[in-house]
Amino acid sequence: MGDRTCHQVYVYDCPKDQVRAVQEALEDYGWEESPKGGRISAIERYFADELSCGTSGDIATALREAAPGASFVVWEDPKYEWLGEMHAYTPALGEYGAQCDSYGRPVFGWDEITPVLDEAAQAGEDARAALAKAMGRPWLDEWDARRAAAEKQRQARLEARYRKYAVKFVVDTEGMLEATDANLKAALAGCARVPDPWDYGPIRRHVGLYRAEQQAGTEQQS
Repeated sequence: MGDRTCHQVYVYDCPKDQVRAVQEALEDYGWEESPKGGRISAIERYFADELSCGTSGDIATALREAAPGASFVVWEDPKYEWLGEMHAYTPALGEYGAQCDSYGRPVFGWDEITPVLDEAAQAGEDARAALAKAMGRPWLDEWDARRAAAEKQRQARLEARYRKYAVKFVVDTEGMLEATDANLKAALAGCARVPDPWDYGPIRRHVGLYRAEQQAGTEQQS
């Protein structure tokens, strides 16, 4: 048995009719936590603890063939003295591959950089732009933009949920109770989706905001 290392995948865009194909492709490589419920999130990481070194390229090929409309990044962590390997793909940009660190970031040495600079000079191209493309910047920029947008949407959904919890707490307790962890737990225990303890801080913040809004409204009416 050869050396093994951790592999990570982010599928940050995928047509709905190809989600199942992505799921099956990842499950073929032992991913039990592949996309569920017909949904893929740009900020969700699919992680395999131990796969044979060199498998990232096979996974990229399998994903590209199974879901050609998907955009993804897959990499394997470095092992011993060897760098890792990353692969990225979007339908618009095509394929990209490079050696990488444990965060999936391409790693280039002088031997890889020099030919890029020489070719750019001979073609009269901008050296910085050529180097950025060679180091995968267009693929990484798109991935970063999709993750940032997905994270913004996720945070907006969370804030809306915290607001609902806060309003329910204030209304059900008639504004008489302090928003302590114990009081929040008791007042929100009957919710269809009971908040977790780590949600209490944001909910408490929204309780304060809601009460301030109520106070401001009362003062305007008087």
